[in-house]
Amino acid sequence: MLALALCALSACHDNDPVLEPEQTEEDITEVFSQEEPNYASVSINAPVFVSSSIKAEVRDGLQTFLTNITSLEDAEVAVVKEEDIGSYEGKLVELFQRGGFIIVAQPDGTHFRDFAARYGFPNAIPFDASQEVLLYATSNKREQYVLYATNPFNTDEIEDPVILSMLEKNAESYYKRRIFELCRWLKEQRQSQADTRSDITYVSQFDPKVLITKCDRIEQDFSIPMKHVVADRKTSSADWLDMTGSVKVVYTVYSAYVFDGGRQPGDYYIVKMDITVRNGSSYTKFKKKHGLITHWGAGYFMKEFDLSSALIDPSMFVVNPSDDRETAQEKYNKLQDIAYYMASSGNVHKDLIVPGIYTFKAPSPGTTIGATTYTSGFDVGLDGSLSVGTESMAGLAFSASYSSSESRTISDVSIKVDTEAESEAVKNSYIVKEIGSFKLPDGHDENDVEALIPLVARSDFNATSTWCWKVPVGEAVSDGSDAGFQIATRFDYQYASYVHSSDDMFYPDGYHKSFSHLGYSYMPLPHASREPFGVIALKNNETLAIYDINIWAQDEHAGEGDPLVIMDSGYEPGEEALCALPVGIYYLEFSMKYKQPDDPTHMVISRWKMGNVKVKSNSDQDKATTRISSADFELIDVN
Repeated sequence: MLALALCALSACHDNDPVLEPEQTEEDITEVFSQEEPNYASVSINAPVFVSSSIKAEVRDGLQTFLTNITSLEDAEVAVVKEEDIGSYEGKLVELFQRGGFIIVAQPDGTHFRDFAARYGFPNAIPFDASQEVLLYATSNKREQYVLYATNPFNTDEIEDPVILSMLEKNAESYYKRRIFELCRWLKEQRQSQADTRSDITYVSQFDPKVLITKCDRIEQDFSIPMKHVVADRKTSSADWLDMTGSVKVVYTVYSAYVFDGGRQPGDYYIVKMDITVRNGSSYTKFKKKHGLITHWGAGYFMKEFDLSSALIDPSMFVVNPSDDRETAQEKYNKLQDIAYYMASSGNVHKDLIVPGIYTFKAPSPGTTIGATTYTSGFDVGLDGSLSVGTESMAGLAFSASYSSSESRTISDVSIKVDTEAESEAVKNSYIVKEIGSFKLPDGHDENDVEALIPLVARSDFNATSTWCWKVPVGEAVSDGSDAGFQIATRFDYQYASYVHSSDDMFYPDGYHKSFSHLGYSYMPLPHASREPFGVIALKNNETLAIYDINIWAQDEHAGEGDPLVIMDSGYEPGEEALCALPVGIYYLEFSMKYKQPDDPTHMVISRWKMGNVKVKSNSDQDKATTRISSADFELIDVN
């Protein structure tokens, strides 16, 4: 478990300097011209505690969706400010352990990082992110959500009370819009709507061949303010737009581990990446008057969106409880340097490259130019003794496969796919067709300008990509290892505006102030169980069916309390009961039931036992199977 901040850092930079033109009532009104979401759709009745120290806009935004306010002792969801964690520490631990959610408001990472390290909590708090991260949510199921958001309004120099009032109202709406996304995620987690893997410790119905269908989801939602001049003038104030761009990235990960000694030993991560670039929230058309001169325009629209995904290993920077303050600080500083290197360069730092990683299946789709549709998906087949699961066992087989295919329409967009040589990072670039620059006819208006821009560039854009990484058994992966990795996301917006001026001599048509935004984030990636498993095959050699098979670990309490595995099915003479279990020594019991020959009204139930059953591991199914016979069991009792 990482107790560091290399989990969710987002750094945003503009290529052009941000100008601060005079704000007008018309400009401010345009910011929130879009229709608001259906807030009632994510109303959550969970008992929630909200710290009084959280700033009013955030508290009010949360209470739009979380209405059942209660004490921290009774809460399922706790919302606390970072610096208040120490005051609530014991009660937060209790809430976390009973499966509740902790939401940290305006985190900077310091308090929560130490808190998470002490109690083994997931930690996705970035360095010095109080201006970028609004809320961070986590639970003991290890699901996490990072809400990136910034108040886009600078009211320090505004004196007009009417405009200040409007800004205050819009700020409330802004926070509601952003918090809406987090609460939708929270509602899905509570209702188990997301397709996440359930925890199954042991497999009582062994299947030697499995189709990999269970998955883990990693969701990230980024919000980036866009404030740029779209047309500059020497004789009057510049034209500018203040909008908000955002993107949602969802990784659906199917993980498997082939045990050491198998034909293909190592970790396998089948990754399906879905992105939603909300161009609709960052786009508007406009008309600006400058005396006799009129500008018609539209912005901001997408020119290109790049998203790079990498598997990284920050294990050398884990802060351990035994580390002294100086050692911990060195790790923090080194990790921060690495994070900023990755955010600015877009490449994986050499110290975080996973040893031996390679792309087992190339990304699908590959580079696609001039097509109107594409298909994402492929087949993956694995052989050998393998598990399919995350925190605990969710399956064991000697053959597993994954198959998926999905078609999408991509009019006016080309896809470019690259894989970084050293780190195997997958970069998907979505490039919108150039709109060109040409004269509009007389009688034009802002609608004519909008018609020049492809619809995909000014409305929400969706794309998907699928690939498979393999990390072979070695330095980073081995049987029984609990070492984990993180998935790093690097995105790069390229947006532009288009302006047509009635003064075409000095202001020709074209793109004005094309700009980019960069960002990087990191989230833990659950891995499949690496605990070696084997198979028990219990053959029924009796003349009657055997049933109610219970299995315990072989120790001084074997046969007492709840068994590890209960096999409810009945097994007829000649049939085998198959069960996958971790390597070890086990104790088994089963029952038989029949009518007494001289008294048909009396049902006889006999209970049988066998101890010291050894389960072994091997990449070959026959060699990994421990075969036992009901004929070798000892009678316990007859009723």
